[in-house]
Amino acid sequence: MVLTVHIASASSASPGPAREPEEDRIRSTYQRALKLLQDALLPVRAHGLLLLRELVTVRAGTTPHEAVRALEPAIRDIFMQAIQDDDSYIFLNAVQGMATLTNSFGADMLRALVSVYADGLQGVGLGALTQQDIDMRLRIGEALGQVIRRCGDTLPRHC
Repeated sequence: MVLTVHIASASSASPGPAREPEEDRIRSTYQRALKLLQDALLPVRAHGLLLLRELVTVRAGTTPHEAVRALEPAIRDIFMQAIQDDDSYIFLNAVQGMATLTNSFGADMLRALVSVYADGLQGVGLGALTQQDIDMRLRIGEALGQVIRRCGDTLPRHC
């Protein structure tokens, strides 16, 4: 997870043209979250995940800011890495983050979650799955469960 955070921070730190204040706020929050995710203390890392979740949260009737849209793949990768964490506090924060990403980015994020969940299962018997494969699918399934509960009757619109 530290490597993912480091690569993401290096790619977003490149200087560019003058940005609007909202974009600066988004980038500084993102950088702060990346620094917190590298900390050894569990609550500090969880706070970094919370900051990322707040970045991707959008109010009803609005769409994510372009800067957040640009950071979405990196944020998704960070949440996917955190879902694999052995600590339940980090795992649950990552599941909530994935659910928030799906709420904000809709069908594309839902498709990505389903793809990761079902990847490589066609024609495979249960005996061919490793314990790591099963654990990952269970964790992604938890995120899918939260997304389905949050979407409720609007789920068919995302499919």
